[in-house]
Amino acid sequence: PLVTRIIREHPGIAGTLRDEDRRKIADAARNNRTTAVRLMLEAGWPADVRGPQNATALHWAGFHGNAAMARALLAHNAPIDVKEDQHDGTPLHWTIYGSEHGWHRRTGDYIATAEVLLSAGAQAPPPATPGTPAAARRARVRRGGRRVPQPAAVTAAVRLSTRFVLRHVNTTSSR
Repeated sequence: PLVTRIIREHPGIAGTLRDEDRRKIADAARNNRTTAVRLMLEAGWPADVRGPQNATALHWAGFHGNAAMARALLAHNAPIDVKEDQHDGTPLHWTIYGSEHGWHRRTGDYIATAEVLLSAGAQAPPPATPGTPAAARRARVRRGGRRVPQPAAVTAAVRLSTRFVLRHVNTTSSR
């Protein structure tokens, strides 16, 4: 209601924001403030703004396992496979990393967040070679504090991707 009134009375107000004010959406996402991010998006904040480490709000939604925030950002055209500077990671990479090392690793819904990102077109990272440090890091993802072995997570991602491909093929072939 307040945001709606402000937008109605001052259309295009978000376009007048200074760069440091535009970054506040990435800061709100870093602090896992879903309501603040939604309000900013409704007010016209761009979803592609980068904050520290050149990370977007979508990176932080992934890091926290916050599927609701990821959905809101993607609904406002947040870039899906953009890479940040420090580790060259995409939002999906941050989701995988956050599932093991994130601040909300015990409570975040990393599986749902990964599904949201994959369904939006995120590219899954290549499988790690067994016995390497990368394989050990990708060995588990979390869902509500429960560890899921990578093969199950990868199988779920493959099933999910297959469903979307089949749905897309069926939709486009029926036109």
